Amino acid sequence: MSLQNGRNAITTAPTHESLTVVSLNMAKETRLDRILEDVRRAKFFEAADVWLLQEARPNVAEMADALGMQYIYAAADQFGDGSVSGLAMLSRYPFERSNRTDLPRYNLRFNTRCRIALSAVIRRPAGEIRLVNVHLDTRITQQQRLRQVGSVLEEETSSAQRLIVGGDFNTANVHWMWNVFPVPYVQSHTRAVRNMFVARGFESPLDGAGTTFRLLGFPLHLDWIFPKHLTSVAAGTEKIAFSDHKAVWVTLKD
Repeated sequence: MSLQNGRNAITTAPTHESLTVVSLNMAKETRLDRILEDVRRAKFFEAADVWLLQEARPNVAEMADALGMQYIYAAADQFGDGSVSGLAMLSRYPFERSNRTDLPRYNLRFNTRCRIALSAVIRRPAGEIRLVNVHLDTRITQQQRLRQVGSVLEEETSSAQRLIVGGDFNTANVHWMWNVFPVPYVQSHTRAVRNMFVARGFESPLDGAGTTFRLLGFPLHLDWIFPKHLTSVAAGTEKIAFSDHKAVWVTLKD
């Protein structure tokens, strides 16, 4: 599936030297009025320079237009009713060199999905920053999850370029037997993924930020933002009413 790019003539100008990046699972929400109403309530809204969106519908183009931002969209899955969802990125800054990459695919026995990474470069006055947005599988083993993450890191971390990798990593601390039966707390996907990034020189500013998703009452930290060659000055999570995930955000300086 091809990339969609949008360039708005009314792109809003950044009003601060820092960069605030938000990652949010859109939960396939289609109602633009609800999306805008809910995100505008967020405390990070005015500062948000970049949005990394997962499970986004193609109407993300309308969201970008309403916010005066540029966007990139890559469809990942088409469902029986003909609808699609995928990954999107919105930015106050121009996008360059965008790309869609397929991640290692696993047979989950039911609801198997195509998982991808969406990458691009934004150009700021202080220089380029590469962005990578990912959405990993749910019912996979720790080793399979590390392979999906590793397929991104092997390609992206070979240079000294400033880099931000974020998205929905689905890091539930569960061992999935045959990709179907969960055994809680046997494997720490959270620690394994976090340690993989830190070992490659990334910061992990969302350590201790708490739950971003609840499954049957169990608190899970599924959503992350990992910067490299940038300094984090603030980070947090916030409930967004239309989504079953909390948004995660990080404010960075060069």
